[in-house]
Amino acid sequence: TPSDNSVTAQPATPPNNTPHNNKTPQQQPSVDPGAAAPDINKSQVEELADHARIHFPYNSTQKVKDPTIDAYLSRLARQLIDQGGAVTLTGHTDNVGDPKTNDAFAMRRAKNIRDILIEKGVPRKQIICKSSGEREPIATNDNPQGRYKNRRVEVRVRQ
Repeated sequence: TPSDNSVTAQPATPPNNTPHNNKTPQQQPSVDPGAAAPDINKSQVEELADHARIHFPYNSTQKVKDPTIDAYLSRLARQLIDQGGAVTLTGHTDNVGDPKTNDAFAMRRAKNIRDILIEKGVPRKQIICKSSGEREPIATNDNPQGRYKNRRVEVRVRQ
């Protein structure tokens, strides 16, 4: 159900399989050498200057219940309700698995975030869901940390 915030496991290629696509990331995020690596088994929100990224554990389409992500989505919902505008939710995957499956998986990620925003009162007409599948990596797919960064929903608000 849309209100279930647990991780949903879907049949897919295990994370140790060799990825089929070695596409170079479009942009490398800046790395703070003193920063702790994210826990790749949990959801995480990364707020940037012009958008946000919600990262997902391997084989997951739903965010794990997390107070930071819940607070971010509540703030986002309040902003959309109070100020109008629209939000585009674009789902992404790593390159493990087949591209068609990854496209569908990325769309489910975006729609699950959409459903949470709708539950918080945002009208459906203000939310656009897209899938980029594995086509727009932001990190390498050659290691678990990089694949984790690529499993995300990008959140972009426009007024």
